[in-house]
Amino acid sequence: MKNEMPKELYKYTTVEAAIKTLTTSTLRFTSPDCFNDPYDSNPPFKLKKLTNKEKELLINKGYTFKNNEQDPFILESNLSVKQLIKISLNDYKPYLRLYCFSEINNSILMWSHYADSHKGIVIALNLPFSNILLPPEKVVYNNIAIFDLTELIKKMTNPNSIKKGNNHALFLYKSPNWEYEHEYRSFLYTEELLQCISKYKNTSKQWQNCYKELKNNDKYIHLPISPNVIKAVYLGCKISQADEIAIIEILKIKYPDAKCYKAEKLEDSFNLRFNEINIL
Repeated sequence: MKNEMPKELYKYTTVEAAIKTLTTSTLRFTSPDCFNDPYDSNPPFKLKKLTNKEKELLINKGYTFKNNEQDPFILESNLSVKQLIKISLNDYKPYLRLYCFSEINNSILMWSHYADSHKGIVIALNLPFSNILLPPEKVVYNNIAIFDLTELIKKMTNPNSIKKGNNHALFLYKSPNWEYEHEYRSFLYTEELLQCISKYKNTSKQWQNCYKELKNNDKYIHLPISPNVIKAVYLGCKISQADEIAIIEILKIKYPDAKCYKAEKLEDSFNLRFNEINIL
């Protein structure tokens, strides 16, 4: 899915989680099994309608059409594409970890739901935040996921390769009920990253811990980031004084170039204003 990438994205979080992120300079990637939406990473879907020309091309590539004209079967496996997609989803999930952002930092609902009822914070992250992952992708909000089979076929060398994956489009679909989140997602595959970062595992405690988490296929993977990825921190309008002081102290020591703001309720509308705090 192509989209114009923002220069920064935002993470709504509690103070406790933020302190771990900021003190360790890591981002916590989560297994889809831990998500609260039962349709997240397992959406209802259908195949995009095929033209006669596309059907002919698929037949030439080893497909056949049996019961459903829009759901071609693979001759060798005798499974339909929809069946194979479901298998692929189940195969992916144990090894997939996601990091979820928002493209906005002033959502009253997001502050309420994910930032401890405005007592937490929002972290602004510069992009790209990692040179070993693909760029984050924008979530699509729709009542049903439309799976473009022809786009997938273009990436394949043979029909059965669909079982091996190399596509996470269905992990980007969510119900329109979640549209207020304005979400982007970054993907991490534990098996692939394990091989990629083996050379880093002894360079720091954070990389060593990340390597262990990947090797154990833990539900949460803490990926190290460079300190310059942290662009700014936004304190909630109801944050406690103790938490505010704790966050500012961390910024002074580890992120002196990061900006710090505090949210303020407006008197004439349901909106927030962010006032910069001089932390030096």
